[in-house]
Amino acid sequence: MATNHILTVVCDDFRQEANGKFVLIGVYPGQSLGVPSVPFLIPVLSFYQQWSTDFGGPRQLTASLYPSAGGPLIMQLAGVLNPPNPGIFAGVLQFRNVMIPQFGRYRLITMIGPENAPVVVEFAVALPA
Repeated sequence: MATNHILTVVCDDFRQEANGKFVLIGVYPGQSLGVPSVPFLIPVLSFYQQWSTDFGGPRQLTASLYPSAGGPLIMQLAGVLNPPNPGIFAGVLQFRNVMIPQFGRYRLITMIGPENAPVVVEFAVALPA
């Protein structure tokens, strides 16, 4: 029962339409967030993700934010992912009130069920270009 990561897009927020389509708001080009100073509080930080799976039904999901160079956990989400059927599915992880302590690289680590390897997505936090 494998679940494979297809893509992750970092954005501020999202909306899901009645027809199931996602509207991503404030997409960060190059997975790089521009902030004016650090520490910085990001009110909402979202990660749109697409996956493929060969199963339907519930699986445990854990998503964690860390500095890439090591350091303490910044924030974690846990819940249940429930793709209705095998195939491609999408979802959004949404973190609220994320305190970014310093400029640099960060990573989102997503785990779906115990049988899948963790998926690591890196993004940068820097001064705006």
